[in-house]
Amino acid sequence: HGLKPGENTLDAQVTKVLIESIIKNKSWNKMSFLNDYVKFMTTAGSHNDVYASSAHRMFFANWIKKKPLDQCPDNDNHNIDAIDTLTIIPPLVASMMQTAKSNEEIKSVTWLLVNSMRKPSNSVKLYVDNYVDLLYDIMAYKSQSRGSVNNGDDEQKVNANVNVNNGDKVDESEIFGGMILNAANKLGIKKYVISQARLKNDPMVACYMDSSYPAMLVYAYKYYFDFNTAILASVNGGGENVARTTAL
Repeated sequence: HGLKPGENTLDAQVTKVLIESIIKNKSWNKMSFLNDYVKFMTTAGSHNDVYASSAHRMFFANWIKKKPLDQCPDNDNHNIDAIDTLTIIPPLVASMMQTAKSNEEIKSVTWLLVNSMRKPSNSVKLYVDNYVDLLYDIMAYKSQSRGSVNNGDDEQKVNANVNVNNGDKVDESEIFGGMILNAANKLGIKKYVISQARLKNDPMVACYMDSSYPAMLVYAYKYYFDFNTAILASVNGGGENVARTTAL
């Protein structure tokens, strides 16, 4: 029973359901995605994870009562405002990069996606928006560096004020490090991230967004020079390391 080494967690599998739904519909469609989500979750053998987060459990506690799908998300005022909120966000951001007029449009749709599966408190939106902005900056930089951004807002695509067209050879890790600090600064925790990154020990925190998201930024900044090092450090850092590392 349970997951084998290297096997995807339930949340990662649900993210795959989202990706397939976006591909099928050419964009995120709320009811189509929710129907696919329910089908996956109620199909025997669809996954081997023995753990389902509170958001999943509360959604299906309402579903079994035959509530409409858009009334199934819920909040227990304890475990819903957690970093596993972020797991499904990156594919949506990536799918909208070529068509969205701005990151504000993506943030609006992202919040609808999050609320289709759980009922987070309003305080969580601050972190969701910050995460979308960070992903947007990174993806926009990579798109511009490849010359693949097709809409008319190229100059506004990168919020971190990075010039990617100057012809000079740049260290991408340094650029990403700056983007991470920019995200931290928006939350008023830039000094915290820098000071924690200087410590020998890595942060070990629980799942709650207000502590876990800053910790994720610490890992991202401390180890921005090497992806594998960052991932292994977060996994081995303990605490709630699964969703945090997925977001990382």
